[in-house]
Amino acid sequence: MVGEIIKKGVGPVLLLLLISACGEIGGSGQCGGGEETGSCVRIESITPQYLEKNTPSVDVVQDDCDASASTTKLEPRESHSAKLVISNRPIPPLKKEDISDITLRSYSISYIVNRCPSGATCPALDPLLVNPGQTFLVPADGSVTFTGLNFFPLDSKNEYLGKFGSTLAFPHYTANYRFTGTDSHQNPVSVEGSSSFEIGNFDYCD
Repeated sequence: MVGEIIKKGVGPVLLLLLISACGEIGGSGQCGGGEETGSCVRIESITPQYLEKNTPSVDVVQDDCDASASTTKLEPRESHSAKLVISNRPIPPLKKEDISDITLRSYSISYIVNRCPSGATCPALDPLLVNPGQTFLVPADGSVTFTGLNFFPLDSKNEYLGKFGSTLAFPHYTANYRFTGTDSHQNPVSVEGSSSFEIGNFDYCD
């Protein structure tokens, strides 16, 4: 997996929040501004993945896959990752030659509760600040697919269980990504996007 979690703090279906390359301008479906870079940097899609499958169902409980057997066969328990597609397009009437490549150097993920079933426990979760360990280059007038990014790592699963989060009611959360970096002229760039997911005890036994 790409990335290393370097800091945690306290903080808060695909929903895209489109952010201009020179700051947070507009909301969903908008991309404005771009005076400094001329680029519209956008998270086109976020696909949660687990055990090489596309799924928004985050399993936090490791079950015995065959409780009737004399030996224990534990269900896999790994970090939930994500595949992201990020684009870098010129803001009209600019053209490809008017903008530069974008280099993204770090990202953060914050988690918010968007649906808590009646009687369930849906704790607030710490955000993640991630140093990728490598830069993400998005070419001018192009898009790139990044795989193996953090989505809901083991530390967050342990935190959820440690805060007595419900495992059978399946609360729904939103993971909000924020990437920061620069263009080729060192102008600041930021982009955000979010994806919803559910947490609980899901069956990932073979």
